[in-house]
Amino acid sequence: MTTRPISRNDIRLQLTLRITRGSMSFSVGNPLSDKRMVFEAYELNKSISAAANLRQAFATSELLMSGYNRALVLTDGDTMLVPSDEYQPEGIETLYQYTFGSYAPASSTVVATPLAEHGAVAVTAVSKDLKTVVDDHFSDVRYLPLIAPVWQHLRHRCHGSHRRQLFAHFVEDRMWVFAFAQNRFKFCNYYQMPNIKDAPYYLLYVWKLLGMDAQNDELHLTGMAADQLLAHGEPSPRDWLVGYLRGFLARVVCVGEAVDFHLQPGTRTEGLPYDLMALYCQE
Repeated sequence: MTTRPISRNDIRLQLTLRITRGSMSFSVGNPLSDKRMVFEAYELNKSISAAANLRQAFATSELLMSGYNRALVLTDGDTMLVPSDEYQPEGIETLYQYTFGSYAPASSTVVATPLAEHGAVAVTAVSKDLKTVVDDHFSDVRYLPLIAPVWQHLRHRCHGSHRRQLFAHFVEDRMWVFAFAQNRFKFCNYYQMPNIKDAPYYLLYVWKLLGMDAQNDELHLTGMAADQLLAHGEPSPRDWLVGYLRGFLARVVCVGEAVDFHLQPGTRTEGLPYDLMALYCQE
């Protein structure tokens, strides 16, 4: 299944469903134009599936009951990138299954999303049960890896910099690490990160792999909560990680969301994830 690219106008006119392993939310708005946005977090029942949670949400959520026909579904499933000139739809399920052995065709659907600006196609899998629930309520649905808006935002932000930059973006217990060169991906991978103290190992390994300079190149960290404590009296994960990495790298940058998105009124909503800020505030 190939979904068509997401345009800026699409984002303004459709309901966005953000569904991860640990959270679910619904949002709609236009923070760049009318400065308004509605964000609704849904409390998951973790004893049932995401599809069952979503089915129940349609009975209680004001946004879901508002009559929208178009939906964008952001998911955090395993995602691989395929260069656009090498992408072949007829073989993509086989390639995905070889890449992620956990993929089960009987229970999931492979979804491919062209990322024209990156010269790549993002391929992920969506639960068939979840897709059925979504399709039952919306006539026009598109799926997108939730990391994709972050890729776009950070690629634009680093464009024109004379320093090489490596990015690490945190989503729940996963850390995405990526870099760009000539407006294309130079490196992209993700790592399970149940303990933030494992992050320096992967980051410094990728840094060395790419041959980056410890004095002049930059490491950018995004998506980290500043107020979550490691333990009583210890620094937040963000402060700990920045402090630790600065023992090896001279330029470690961790920009707060409000500064990164220029204090857009729509991004001041409490609990709004970084990837949704990037989605709604893209130019």
